Amino acid sequence: MPITVELSKDFVEGTLNSESFRDIRSMSDAELKVIYEFMQLTQGGEIQGKNKPSWKSDDNNTLPNTQLYKENKLWHYHCGPYKTIQVYTVAVPMNINIKGKTSAQAIHYQKLSDDHIFIIAFSPIHQPFPKATSLLNPLLLRTNPIT
Repeated sequence: MPITVELSKDFVEGTLNSESFRDIRSMSDAELKVIYEFMQLTQGGEIQGKNKPSWKSDDNNTLPNTQLYKENKLWHYHCGPYKTIQVYTVAVPMNINIKGKTSAQAIHYQKLSDDHIFIIAFSPIHQPFPKATSLLNPLLLRTNPIT
């Protein structure tokens, strides 16, 4: 099933350039390729990386202080490069894949529905569970309103 993929205007036009969050204008060619490949994966095939709701632990428990992530349907995908030796599972694009490969890099997105995602950020070095209200965390500022 085709998935609609949109990019946040702030992600496309923004100027973030840190280890935690980097916007498209500041990304290297290799990082841009990762975004492109992720968008291609959403159209079919299998995802290898860990893909999960940002409010859930690997044990599927709700993490403390993540209600805003849940309300805004924020997920993240570990997009590689992957650690060389890992046992992992694959999943259909945009399904949860807790046992997928992990990586420093991650793509943050809103899962608006099973067939519609909204990419809001890229992390060159994924900082697990940044506080939703931190001034250094742009995730909630870039979400689409949930209707």
